Amino acid sequence: MKDLMMLYGVTLGIRNTVKQKLFFLEETIEMLKKRKIEYKVVSKKVMNKKINNLYIGNINNAKTIIACAYDTPRKTMMMNNKYFPFNSKKNVFYLTCDLIFRMIVLAILLFVSYLLYSNLLSQYFGYTLSIGLLFACVIVSFLLVKENPNKVNFNLNSASLALALSLVEDRNIAIALVDYGTESIDGFKLLKETVNINQTVVILDSLAAGQQLVCAHKEDVDCSMFIKSKLNFFEKIYANEPNNRLGLYEKSILIASGQIVNKQFEVKNTKSKKDHEIDMVRLEKLRNLLEHYVGGNNEIIVSK
Repeated sequence: MKDLMMLYGVTLGIRNTVKQKLFFLEETIEMLKKRKIEYKVVSKKVMNKKINNLYIGNINNAKTIIACAYDTPRKTMMMNNKYFPFNSKKNVFYLTCDLIFRMIVLAILLFVSYLLYSNLLSQYFGYTLSIGLLFACVIVSFLLVKENPNKVNFNLNSASLALALSLVEDRNIAIALVDYGTESIDGFKLLKETVNINQTVVILDSLAAGQQLVCAHKEDVDCSMFIKSKLNFFEKIYANEPNNRLGLYEKSILIASGQIVNKQFEVKNTKSKKDHEIDMVRLEKLRNLLEHYVGGNNEIIVSK
């Protein structure tokens, strides 16, 4: 799995723009073709964006589907950014704070640019320096508005992606690689159109690093294999909320790694250059646990 982590964590570690995501799909599909593994791409246009989900294996009939987002987030300007797998309102709050901060800085830069352009500051800085400052303000303003993908994304979501793709050789396992699943749930909504009520969806979230593993699930889903394992999972029974990934499916589990602070499960240092830590030993153990879980739970449903 180290090779997969190198590929999807470094070589193909940025999957934010349309071009970057299409390149990721092309490389992954080429790998699947060489191994003669069944796959299909399911696309849907939602407003001004096109969602491209990649489904691997017998997605329609497998009892268990392992799902994870393959897109990576935009870099934030906020310090100590946090991600909350179970609190979408806090995630929206952090996104809003980042947007407001960008707008404030942009407004200041535009005001300074106006003063420089109108020669009101040239008497203090001189003509040459004023021109240089004006160009600097224009460039920084452009960067603030421009999509700026985060360059290192081990927790969101390269580790879970490498983990999922390490299981493709098992023909009993179905895998869903979801587009627009990191900062929204649109790709998971598209997956819902394929999933039936008898299938269990295991969502892999931030798994690279963090003190505590959590296994969140609906009350009627058996997760005893995870809870009783030596990986020290924290169990969270989740309510049926339609606006959350777990609430989209009749049977669902979400596995993530982070820490519990003030009764909130959070993941530190996402959407920044600090998202480079990884516990490969634990990731390998989690892979083995998932393989055993699916092996005991994944019988092929006989289509009527």
